[in-house]
Amino acid sequence: MTILVRIDCTDRAGTIRSFEIPAADYFDEVEDGVSVHELVPKHPNALSYVPLTIEQLCRTSLRVISDEDQASIEVVEEFWCEGKCRTISRVDRVGERLLSQLRILEIGVEGGAHFLRLGADGNDVPALLEHHFVSLSDDVEFLFPEDAMETVQPGERGWSPSALGRNAPAILPNESVAADGPSSVGPDGPPSSSRR
Repeated sequence: MTILVRIDCTDRAGTIRSFEIPAADYFDEVEDGVSVHELVPKHPNALSYVPLTIEQLCRTSLRVISDEDQASIEVVEEFWCEGKCRTISRVDRVGERLLSQLRILEIGVEGGAHFLRLGADGNDVPALLEHHFVSLSDDVEFLFPEDAMETVQPGERGWSPSALGRNAPAILPNESVAADGPSSVGPDGPPSSSRR
């Protein structure tokens, strides 16, 4: 089985730099006959694999493709406010068949970051599935849904590292849900009507 892992990085000037990563360097372990959707990456985002910083970039596009079953994963991260804010969109496919989509919106604020996980309800209308706040001390406060409100510690299920550096919430196989598709945030952030 041959697996292609490619990362395209767009800097603030619009220059695109591409990197091909050996599958053995990207995944914890590569096993024949196992779909790329079931393999676990060593790091949670594309920035961990390239010699660039979040402050230099406005976009990364990570694409993983297996020639054996035509399974693919595409993760697009778009950054603004010098990397303090981002959207993360993930699409999993086998050939042309869509398996799942996921979108996370991260907003950096004083003292931490808000993470909003968006998906689709039964009518394919984007809906808020989860909202939590990660403090600079890496405590997580679940704000939505209300029945999930609790504080969890690093290493526990549901914990995500603060994304004010090179880390972001891990988007792992089989955790994605249906969502509304790729984002359209440009290098300077969302359209001016939505900036504050």
